[in-house]
Amino acid sequence: MEMKPATSLQRLGITSLVVGLAVAATYAGPRADHRNPSKQERPTMDPVIASAPRAPKEGRDPEERLLVVYGRDGKKALIDTQGRIVVEPEFDWAFSSAEGRAAVERQRLWGYVDGTGRVVIEPAWQEAYSFNDGLAIVANDITKTFNKSLGLTVQEGGMRGYIDRAGKVVIPPRFREARSFSDGVAWVSDGERWGLIDRTGKYLIEPRYQVEPFTGFSDGLCPVWQGGEWSSEESAEHFGYVDKAGAAATPAQFRAAGSFSEGVAAIVKGGKLGFIDRSGKVAIEPRFDWGSVSTNTRLPTFSEGLAPVSVAGRYGFIDRTGRVAIEPRFERSREAAAFGSFDPGEAMEFHEGLAAVTVGGKTGFIDKEGKMIITPQFLRVGSFEKGIARVEVSGGEWGYIRPDGSFIWNPVPAHEH
Repeated sequence: MEMKPATSLQRLGITSLVVGLAVAATYAGPRADHRNPSKQERPTMDPVIASAPRAPKEGRDPEERLLVVYGRDGKKALIDTQGRIVVEPEFDWAFSSAEGRAAVERQRLWGYVDGTGRVVIEPAWQEAYSFNDGLAIVANDITKTFNKSLGLTVQEGGMRGYIDRAGKVVIPPRFREARSFSDGVAWVSDGERWGLIDRTGKYLIEPRYQVEPFTGFSDGLCPVWQGGEWSSEESAEHFGYVDKAGAAATPAQFRAAGSFSEGVAAIVKGGKLGFIDRSGKVAIEPRFDWGSVSTNTRLPTFSEGLAPVSVAGRYGFIDRTGRVAIEPRFERSREAAAFGSFDPGEAMEFHEGLAAVTVGGKTGFIDKEGKMIITPQFLRVGSFEKGIARVEVSGGEWGYIRPDGSFIWNPVPAHEH
């Protein structure tokens, strides 16, 4: 899975393994150090690791997908899509592979392994992120301090640049903050304002936005805050859309705005959520609940013809005409409830015919007819990608399932079932 836009936690400097299989983008400020997860987030996996089959060492494809699992003493291992151990639990931290590379950390430095488990980019960076659009963010010169109030080691400073899949520095580290490439461009910050660069590092839009763009480009457009200093006032409708040259495609007029998908983008106007087309014309009237206190909350997108919406505190799905296709009868996800926001997470959108829904505080998956396919039983989930979804079985214990609900990797030892 590609690198995703920063979550609310990440913008606070507390990154959490919510649903992604890859490293999420950094936020504009100090970052939390992941190397000291709580006891709850560091379950003992020895029985599972010990009993798991080992993948053959010969004949492996360097582009094969690898998935991260927790090992003994908090160490991370990597498995293949059949649940076989490819890399023993030897890394301090690791992330599932993206574009044939998995980011791994050893002795506080990050590098990458390929699908065979071989280190192909030696650990040399204090910070490194998943590949997206052929490039990955890396950083050095970071200082770390322990924040007593948060109980975390917080990373501050550093300069960020980009490497290619061979480990070659393509854009030297010279940005205070950087976001992953998508659609051939990436947002970067000089520490005060945000601008847009191409794959050579050349500015397409000189740094001028005081507020970090919360999404990347989609269909050639990106929502940006055009109101100067940030405002939390509900009447502050300063989001509009710009093209890659920085020209205003849709004037600032929304309280919040999301990415385009299937020709439309979610917007918030007058406290209600609706959708517009690329010309800025209203495609679906704003009439759905938003209910967020933050404009940096990820807004829903259409996927496979449907989009999640909220009505009277319950979630359902609409089609491209705005017609309710699946009645709102589901609860907010765990993350949405925690942040008091709409944000259902990407997993609630349809991927490979399935979407995550929450009932009775547990999450499962429905099909496009609204039929429950995988019984609600998980705390948190990721969306399906190539027939696999990541699921949290119990506090801090993550596994992987198939579309029929069977496990590729069950983190709970057999004697505890």
